[in-house]
Amino acid sequence: GTIGGGYYNSMTAGDYSTIAGGQYNAIVAVSGDGNTIGGGHKNSISADNTLLTDSSYCTIGGGSTNIAHGGNYTTIAGGQGNTITGNSTHSIIAGGHSHVISGSYSSIVAGGSEHGMTGNQNHRNTIIGGHQNKIDKAQYSAIVGGYGNSISGGASNAGMFGSARSSINGYNHAVMIGCDASVADQASTVFMPGLKVTGASVRAALGSGDGDVSVQFTNSTNLFTYHTSDARLK
Repeated sequence: GTIGGGYYNSMTAGDYSTIAGGQYNAIVAVSGDGNTIGGGHKNSISADNTLLTDSSYCTIGGGSTNIAHGGNYTTIAGGQGNTITGNSTHSIIAGGHSHVISGSYSSIVAGGSEHGMTGNQNHRNTIIGGHQNKIDKAQYSAIVGGYGNSISGGASNAGMFGSARSSINGYNHAVMIGCDASVADQASTVFMPGLKVTGASVRAALGSGDGDVSVQFTNSTNLFTYHTSDARLK
């Protein structure tokens, strides 16, 4: 391997690996090849001796105290205190601080703080922005913005947007928009404050498609159910 410059950088294993600069960066205890640390401060790439998994072709671009630990083809672009571990593969942390990706395949965390993406059945998920959002054992799902939200329980193709302290547990194709302290209770459903739509599509629910689809409007005390055949929805 090659250390291009910087201050107190170290490399103890791994072929075709590079530390370009920075200070106190390390590529250690790795038999895998092709790892790169571009710069920054106290970043490290290492093997996971507990899971007996190596790290190969991992990249830390910069930032500080970022760790790539036991995974292949992973990237931490920058930020602070971010970790990719647990045999994660093809996963990315694009920035922010104190994020963890563990045991996840082809997943992305971009920006924000203290997000978690965990579970060996976790793959192809995305968290963008916000604070303390978590995806655990889910697939093809996303959380955008908000804080304290979670998607879990094997949910697939679920989404949360601008919500807070809300959760989707095991419901496929459930979407929450602008919810606060809410819990999804149905699959293939869009949840919004004061509005719950179920059926073939939102367009059909508004009376622009074929078929009769139920629409539920709620306020703090009442639930009103209409059908698209109802003239009041035309």
